[in-house]
Amino acid sequence: MRSRKTSNGFTVNTIAGAYVIFFGMNLTAAARKGFRGFAFKREDHKTGEVTWLRGLKTFETIEPHPAPGENFSTLEHPIQSFQWADYSVHPGYNYTYTIQCMYGEPGKLVSKIKITIPIKAEVETGKTHSAFFNRGSVATQEYARRFLNKRPEVAGPGAYEWLSRGLIEAIVAFIERVKAGHSLHGAIYEF
Repeated sequence: MRSRKTSNGFTVNTIAGAYVIFFGMNLTAAARKGFRGFAFKREDHKTGEVTWLRGLKTFETIEPHPAPGENFSTLEHPIQSFQWADYSVHPGYNYTYTIQCMYGEPGKLVSKIKITIPIKAEVETGKTHSAFFNRGSVATQEYARRFLNKRPEVAGPGAYEWLSRGLIEAIVAFIERVKAGHSLHGAIYEF
């Protein structure tokens, strides 16, 4: 699913996958004065959970020495990038994101412009085609946090399962569907 919304010089483009929703933001020059970053609020329509998403970077004047892997609310420490992604979504779930442009001094930030975007995460298995993605290099910080930065063979089966995110099971199921006398073709890269 793709979406684009604009309000008061603020534009948000979203692209949803099965496990990731990617955001690309833009602000006009007039909207950048005093701008400190983007705060992300997510409403999960299946679970009812409403939360401010979290990031790793902080304002040094507020949190000068964050612990490795510690994360912080984007409402207080907004994302200071014009692209960001939520890697904690679930296939087929409906979400509503509110992205706020935060202004002012750290510790006293105010929202001046916001956009609300409903978006549905894709599903892996479709009627004609299916697409599965394991966790690649973008998930390295989360892997290090979850598995104490141990190699998968040391961390155990749970590490392989987390990295695969259903890809191994999908490949095995796909191979098992091949009937005698038929051939199997696949595009597989980056082993």
